[in-house]
Amino acid sequence: MNIKVKQIHNTCKPRHLAVVRVELVDSDGDSVVVSSIGICQDYQGQLYVPRPSLADSQDDEYPTCILQVEPNRQLWRKIEETVLSAFEGWKQSQSKMEVRA
Repeated sequence: MNIKVKQIHNTCKPRHLAVVRVELVDSDGDSVVVSSIGICQDYQGQLYVPRPSLADSQDDEYPTCILQVEPNRQLWRKIEETVLSAFEGWKQSQSKMEVRA
C-alpha cells in the first residue's frame, strides 16, 4: 500500500499541532482518502498521531469515541511514520516562511 500525504495545515483543535489529509493507494490503483489525521504532542514533547475518531455526543459527560478508520497495526504504523516525517518537513518549511515574512 502506498501512502501519500496530500495536505498539511494548521488547526485550531485543542492539543493538535496540525491536521493531515492522507491518500492510501493499493497495488491496483484504488484509493481512499483519510482527511482528518491529527498530529499531537504529549507533555514530554513527543509527537504522536491519534487514530481519527468522532465523539458520540449522546452522553455529554462520558462521550464515546467512534473510530473513523480501523487499519491493522502494521498499516497504522506506516501511516504514522509517513505523517510524522511529512509534518517535520512541513514544520521546517513553515519556519523558513516565517523568517522571510
